[in-house]
Amino acid sequence: MVKLEGRLFPSSPFNTRNFMKKKSESTRPLKEVIDIWTKRGSQSIAKAQSENDKKIVKLPACKDTERTIPNIIARSALFGVIKRGARPYKEKELVASRSDVKIYYTGKTLDQADCTVWMQALAFTETLGQDVPVNRANFLKLLGKTNGKKDYLWLDSSLHRLMTGVVTVELPQGKLEFHLIEAWGEIKDDNDLLGSSYVLNINPKVVKMWANSQYTQVEWSKRLAIKRGSDLASWLQIYIRSNASTGQPHHISLIKLREWCGLSNMRLRQYRVAMLGALSELVRIQEIKDAIIRKDDMVIFTRIKDRDSSAPHRDSNAPHRDSNAPKDRDSNAPDRDSNAPKDRDSNAPKDRDSNAPKDRDSNAPKDRDSNAPKDRDSNAPDRDSNAFDRDSNALYRDSNAPPNFKSLILKAISRLFFP
Repeated sequence: MVKLEGRLFPSSPFNTRNFMKKKSESTRPLKEVIDIWTKRGSQSIAKAQSENDKKIVKLPACKDTERTIPNIIARSALFGVIKRGARPYKEKELVASRSDVKIYYTGKTLDQADCTVWMQALAFTETLGQDVPVNRANFLKLLGKTNGKKDYLWLDSSLHRLMTGVVTVELPQGKLEFHLIEAWGEIKDDNDLLGSSYVLNINPKVVKMWANSQYTQVEWSKRLAIKRGSDLASWLQIYIRSNASTGQPHHISLIKLREWCGLSNMRLRQYRVAMLGALSELVRIQEIKDAIIRKDDMVIFTRIKDRDSSAPHRDSNAPHRDSNAPKDRDSNAPDRDSNAPKDRDSNAPKDRDSNAPKDRDSNAPKDRDSNAPKDRDSNAPDRDSNAFDRDSNALYRDSNAPPNFKSLILKAISRLFFP
């Protein structure tokens, strides 16, 4: 006979301990048992929610008037300046970029218009890795486009290039490979009151390029204000934005800019002319100032410092001006003269001059000039009585005055001939 030592089978889970535990639970009141299992269920749900929260990936928050792009891409030729026409296909081709990072790209060549679409797509997706409904008409409006069929086809083709292209980034921390856009398409839902809507999904792996605040904030209104066809100015705007706004002149080699924007095959003389046009366009939209190209092909410009770029909007963290004050400035105070008597001169005699004689000049003689002669000039004759006519002693006003020049000449002649 085999001794079981309190177990039905050596490896059976239905041992006496579990049996007694279940039996003890069965003897408890039903309400207590329900509470126990409800607590266990809520704990499991909370655990599942915490695991889901860990999977939620979001990009850094920015203003509604700005879009973000990683500095790794902003200072590279991934979204380069290309010629119009057929887009060449690249097979894991090394993209010109900074020396501390390597970027490889597979797919159709991307341009600055695709970069604008990608930045707007990033602004739509608050949570990466999840399907986000997007209105195509609103998408085009935010890109500065119309709702024509041609623009819809252009948007779909741009998003298709972003989905099919594969980006490989090699950093000192490791290697990263992803699609710029994971999914884009139309989903019909019978329960949707709006009929059909498009969904957008972006790979959450891209958030690693935003680490350590290594990203650029692009002012969207200025980007849309760049003239159509000025791809070099669009690329240069992102590069300029990737540098700190210190208010000091920025120096960069013209040859290095030509390489990073993807125009390394262009002659330097032609690129110099194109760069002058791009700098003039950025000066026009007030992105930079004092832009010059020296004889040694050194590009110098000064980025216009953002207003409160390092600080939030003016008074954004503070309430409205006087918000802590009462609604009415004097609402807590009574009327301005409420502590004063109702009648300002109530303590004064009713008649201001009541203590004075009724007639202000009662003590004075009735006639102010009674002691004076009746006629002020009675003792004096007429004012000019002793005088003759004003010019009586003078025959003529100018009698003592010398004669004129003509009369003197005549007198002299007459004396010569008639002495």
